[in-house]
Amino acid sequence: MDRIHRRFRNRAAMTKRSRTASAFTLIEFLVVVAVIAILAALLFPALTRTKRNANRALCFNNLKQLNAALRMYADDSSDKSPWVGSGTNRILSFCYKELIQDYVAAKGADQSRQKLFACPSDTFYYDLRPEIGQGYVPKPRHEQPVAYFSSYAFNGGNQFANIFTNTPPPGIGGRTLASIRHPTRTALVLEGPALFPYSWHEPKQPFPVGNDLPVFNNAKDLVGFVDGHVSYIKIFWNTNMVPYPGGYLISMASDYDPPAGFEYQWSGD
Repeated sequence: MDRIHRRFRNRAAMTKRSRTASAFTLIEFLVVVAVIAILAALLFPALTRTKRNANRALCFNNLKQLNAALRMYADDSSDKSPWVGSGTNRILSFCYKELIQDYVAAKGADQSRQKLFACPSDTFYYDLRPEIGQGYVPKPRHEQPVAYFSSYAFNGGNQFANIFTNTPPPGIGGRTLASIRHPTRTALVLEGPALFPYSWHEPKQPFPVGNDLPVFNNAKDLVGFVDGHVSYIKIFWNTNMVPYPGGYLISMASDYDPPAGFEYQWSGD
């Protein structure tokens, strides 16, 4: 009987030692937590970068398809790119979407749900209309009716005359594609922020002038060109600010062709 009792006592002691040996001390627990925190801090930038690259790749593919649709539209329109006159409240840079619906199998569909026109990096925009403010809006541009539910814009800034120079900015609205002298450099369709410019992919803090204007020189955006290729490039902004009642107006990047050294132009000449 004593032998049996000793066996049970020995087993209990071994079990107790085993539990003691396998238990974490507070210091060991804190060390593990610290290691996990360090690993998370090291991995987070890489994961963020990977996600941004994946989103940019999807945007790239969207622009390739829209570029092809615009070229098909021109093929069926005597080689002319989209055009609506200045005597309208429709903005060509955005309403071009209505003109190419047949070429993207989207006619009659709910425009707010068309994935081809929605860049996954499009999670915010800036409302630059002076009459209602010039602020950051934490909502996708492709959810806004004023943008025709699209993240992307057509290079049609020549529709309206500039209010300060009274001349049309550069653009290729209504131009025949054959008349464009530098198709490898001339923008056709692009991410909306390139017009201003700011960037969804590499955002920066708002420009500290006026009402927190967001634009900055060398903002990087995706641009589709007349020859069909798409590039992720820097956009030029000349920093001009024009006083306006209640704030400032900026000169948009699409108001002028960039200087030498940039990979694009707005004009077709």
